[in-house]
Amino acid sequence: MDVLIIAVLAILVVGVLLKSHRSRNPPLPPGPKPWPIIGNVLDMPTERPWDTYSEWCRQYKSDILYLRLPMQHAIILGTFKAATELFDKRSHTYSDRLNNVVLQLMRIDDILVVARYNAVWKAQRRIFHQYFGQSTVEQYREIQLHHARLFLTWVHETPADVRQHVRRWITSIIVLVTYGKTITGMNDEYVATAQKAVEGVSVASVPGVHWLNYFPLIRYIPSWVPGNASMKFVKEYGPIEIQVKDMPYNEAKAGVENGTAVPSIASALIEEIKTKYADTEEEPTQENIAKTATSTVYGAGTDTTTSSAEFFLLAMAMYPEVQRKAHAELDRVVGSTRLPDSDDLPQLPYLRAIFLEVLRWFPVTPFGVPHVNTAEDTYEGYHIPKDTLIIPFIPERYLDKNGEINKQAEEQVLAISFGFGRRYFAEEALSMYMATTLHALNITAGKDDDGHPVELRAEMGGALVSTPITVPRGFEPRSKAAMTLISDLQAGLELESASAF
Repeated sequence: MDVLIIAVLAILVVGVLLKSHRSRNPPLPPGPKPWPIIGNVLDMPTERPWDTYSEWCRQYKSDILYLRLPMQHAIILGTFKAATELFDKRSHTYSDRLNNVVLQLMRIDDILVVARYNAVWKAQRRIFHQYFGQSTVEQYREIQLHHARLFLTWVHETPADVRQHVRRWITSIIVLVTYGKTITGMNDEYVATAQKAVEGVSVASVPGVHWLNYFPLIRYIPSWVPGNASMKFVKEYGPIEIQVKDMPYNEAKAGVENGTAVPSIASALIEEIKTKYADTEEEPTQENIAKTATSTVYGAGTDTTTSSAEFFLLAMAMYPEVQRKAHAELDRVVGSTRLPDSDDLPQLPYLRAIFLEVLRWFPVTPFGVPHVNTAEDTYEGYHIPKDTLIIPFIPERYLDKNGEINKQAEEQVLAISFGFGRRYFAEEALSMYMATTLHALNITAGKDDDGHPVELRAEMGGALVSTPITVPRGFEPRSKAAMTLISDLQAGLELESASAF
């Protein structure tokens, strides 16, 4: 009880100081009225937060909103213009992240997507640029092509398991590229563990879900105490996060040491650390950075790419006229005797437009990963205090008045979907998957387990990463020629070893 009284008194004192300081600055943006002491913490949505943010923007007729959380300012950005101005043009001030106590206790607050802006963050960023920049993604094209074609065989054989097949497709690519490990099915131990870990990071990163982030003293209350959901969450997910970070990296390291390692990002980093830092004080630090960076590849890429791939299938089933136009373009460019490859993609502008429209239609991260500013600032006449939690929420459409996607709109959609910094690896993997799937299959709603037509809905759920509520289950070859292509794949590709790449 004494601890609680001290915490409340501290908040009251800070509140008085903030009120005095605020009077000398421009006004704060509009927003919901805060409660005494706890501020707007009860207003923060824990499910489908983008719906609440959108409603607030309409209610307060503003693209920048202010909320007061315990010991924390929060700003919601409701337009691409505002997000670009702060995160891009003023990135030196807005590149930091929230000090997330839940992630700290789970020992994963250093992964790139949620890490504070420091030397470790910069080192991980360098790794991502080195292995996933525009000039390096070409080396992964054969792997992406191979798995896009494998997806055809999986979904044609068991269309009811389409969600599992989509996740297996991107998981297989990322795990092979990152660790040199071949995934043989979705029952693979690493896949199940990693999926649980991604779920943990996603829920832990949504603002307002965990009171522990605003009242850190809760960490000293046992997890079995009723109402202490945050510490129960940490106890459940913490060991899983560490396992996913350590297990595949250590396997790759053992392969490097005994000479059996398959070429991968992890093996390359292990060799680099061995060459530069072996038996030095810096070696453990560099190894932890490498472990963290490689585990982030899975966490940052699998859920978002899976979601985009599922939204694509949903869009094609719900808009058959768009699907027919894409079929016509593929027939014209690729023909009926082969499947598309990466060289065909630049010749498929309508497919590119579908790719962008899917990302725009349902952004997989509707409000992005929150940022924190390192200095006071002013935007549109409003004061933004230092260390404010900045939540980008961007519901706009990015088409010109004729309904066509232009270059500026393309960059906007990519920034919303992949962050302010392009992710070429995900773009190419998705594009190849879309081209291959559309070229061979007609995508329809299909039937549920009871034999009734699947009722498709353009709705999304999820936490940090959104997912479609429904997905189609109808995947039939477009023609006899397409059936022959799929049969050839089923007869040959499954017999090949993906590790040959």
